[in-house]
Amino acid sequence: MTGYLGCLRLLAILTTVRHLPRFVLASTIGAVLLGVAFATEGPGQGFLVLARVAGLLVAVLSALLAVLGAVAVAGDASQGSLRAFLLRPVARPALVFAQATVLVATAAVLYAIGLGIAVPLVGWIHGYDAVRLGDYEITSAAALADHAVRLLILPLPALAATALVALLVSVIVD
Repeated sequence: MTGYLGCLRLLAILTTVRHLPRFVLASTIGAVLLGVAFATEGPGQGFLVLARVAGLLVAVLSALLAVLGAVAVAGDASQGSLRAFLLRPVARPALVFAQATVLVATAAVLYAIGLGIAVPLVGWIHGYDAVRLGDYEITSAAALADHAVRLLILPLPALAATALVALLVSVIVD
């Protein structure tokens, strides 16, 4: 796999410069803000709001990452950035693995940014309290916070898989 690190560096730079990843970032932030703004739960129901916002975030990111993955190789060819790879001898697997690495990193960063905005915003607007049924406390806020951290990490493989399947289609079609 000759040139993997060079491809990785160039693709990371191209990802920060291109307009489509910026649009995906803006859409991610917009989805989080809309999800929090239109939440109808009452005060203290922050965990429920956070779960709904995370679900919306995963749905929006899945669709947008599929587009990013689909245009990964074809977009390089149409925008002329493949010329930079063709100036140096680079094996095709190195290019594809570099694309896959950048897509997975992009998925993780976008999801982290979305959650980084959602968690404090939901806490500020709704608050994180224990789950109660009348006067009986079903689960404490500390126990919910411990489970929430684990549960919010679960969608990362699904987001990465969505982008990688789209990249696979892009590689096969191109």
